[in-house]
Amino acid sequence: MEEQYEIAYVRSEEVIREYKEAGNDQFDDKTYSYPWYHDERWDEATDILEAIEDEVDELYKIVEGMDYI
Repeated sequence: MEEQYEIAYVRSEEVIREYKEAGNDQFDDKTYSYPWYHDERWDEATDILEAIEDEVDELYKIVEGMDYI
């Protein structure tokens, strides 16, 4: 799980780096977002990150609950 998280994080950072190197890293006041927020690759990577974080949270809750058994 940790390896998957690291891979997804690197992918999301790579997309951001590409936008910044292209000079396209300005915040859009109209959409309240950065340009990479609309990139499928960034969306996919952050979805993976969020799914792993949610799974870790659930596992933590299970382990924490075992203290009360």
